[in-house]
Amino acid sequence: MFSGGNYTFRNASSNTTVGWVGSSDHRGTLDILYSSGATILLCVWISTYPNIPAPRDRLYHRLIDKFNLAMIGFLGPDLLFALALGQWSSARRSVEEFRRVVPNDKDRSWSITHGFYADMGGFRIVSNREEDGIPTEDGIPVNAKQLLYLIEHEYIDIPSLKEKEIKAMSASDTFSKVLVLWQVCWFTVTEVMRFGYHAPITTLELTAFIFAVMMLATSFAWFQKPQITRSTCIKLRNGLSFQDIRDTARTSTHPNMQDRWYETPLDFIWKRGSFQLDKQWQYFSYLSHLCRVPLFTRLPSGKNKAWERMPSDIWYRPRGFLVPLGLVVQVPFCLSFLGAWKFHFATRAEQVLWRTSAVYHAAYSLVITIYYILGLGEQKHTDNVMALPAQINQNYHQPPPAESQLCVIVPSKTNISILASPTQVVSSRCLDTEQGLISQKISLNQKQLPVARYWRNLSPGGDPDQEISLRWTTLLFILTVIYIFSHLYIYLEDLISLRSQPAEVFLANNQFFPLIS
Repeated sequence: MFSGGNYTFRNASSNTTVGWVGSSDHRGTLDILYSSGATILLCVWISTYPNIPAPRDRLYHRLIDKFNLAMIGFLGPDLLFALALGQWSSARRSVEEFRRVVPNDKDRSWSITHGFYADMGGFRIVSNREEDGIPTEDGIPVNAKQLLYLIEHEYIDIPSLKEKEIKAMSASDTFSKVLVLWQVCWFTVTEVMRFGYHAPITTLELTAFIFAVMMLATSFAWFQKPQITRSTCIKLRNGLSFQDIRDTARTSTHPNMQDRWYETPLDFIWKRGSFQLDKQWQYFSYLSHLCRVPLFTRLPSGKNKAWERMPSDIWYRPRGFLVPLGLVVQVPFCLSFLGAWKFHFATRAEQVLWRTSAVYHAAYSLVITIYYILGLGEQKHTDNVMALPAQINQNYHQPPPAESQLCVIVPSKTNISILASPTQVVSSRCLDTEQGLISQKISLNQKQLPVARYWRNLSPGGDPDQEISLRWTTLLFILTVIYIFSHLYIYLEDLISLRSQPAEVFLANNQFFPLIS
């Protein structure tokens, strides 16, 4: 049946199914596996752009960072696209901020490439004095927002690094970019032409096509992001230390600064978790490390130590036209696997499982997209971190106002204690009339609150800004686990479905469009 060079799709029987097909003048099973598999591999591995590693990181650390991003892309290429879109938005915003801070400096211009480089941890700030938890020689990484704050307040000199110098450090990656784009574009074009001629394809090809489209969108957002492993050190001016900067900021720009820092001494300027989705993602990252399955990120530092690098999985908040642009890509992706609704499946059970997985993928992705959009409108402490009152121990969370409760149960290393501030004093008559109720409440909280508080905040240093809603996070975790298993089934079906496919699937592309040979 497949030996005739003039065989066309229109005279084939749609009821004919075949098993393993060898390569000849037409496509074979191995041809489909190779082209689709290579496309997916390129999309989730070579096209990822990890941030700059720590100065003392080794090659295997860089491979782990790349593997973590690849796993994010494998879990959902839209997640990688959202990361890239937010990073692109942050880099663009840094250009606007730089023009505000340094409006007339033509010799030291700031480009989107600079913004990417800064957010990758490309600039490291070195203190003039030894400080606890901070590497003396290597300093700490800063993102664009933190760097521009230091420039604006004249704590550092404006970096002299030019855009062409950054690109030169990344020039060795040009060939791989061209290779990836060529393979992905070629695969995308051939699949689109098969769609146009109503030629059947396999679910594996559909999955690879989805990855290809999302990879092109991600590469567009990351087009100006360099792939560099070296950072640039900048020393603080006039013998300053990070503590000097914090002390000055507390009396001027940030009077409500926390007494201690959790990520770096400059986290009063910017801190992870200002974007709600990033806070949820970071919580799940901590949870994965707790479960000994750190597939999606590598922790940037140890407990009570400053970050050694900028994590690659930071979710920045996209703004402006990038939001509708992202929706143009995201919404079709949510519905993409429904495109195989009428595809051939070997058994009825496989068809039902695929359709169920595709529907769940669409529903889950749309819900997360809505949650993502709602998170963009949050106007709480997103840029400047709120402080805790001085009378509250820095290791504890700030209690609710006195009007809403009578006491606060706080976990301690050795016991459960009750904190009472002057604003929380209640009258003796109130205590007499509600003594029984209060006793019951304290007894209940003593048993339940410490455990709940632990699970609400898994950050290594107990950063109070990393506390999450346990109920919503539990629900989101369950939904995400189901989503992961539904995706794993889709990938499994992509492979096992090749054992039985319509004969027309294996017709070569030049049987439909002679210009392709």
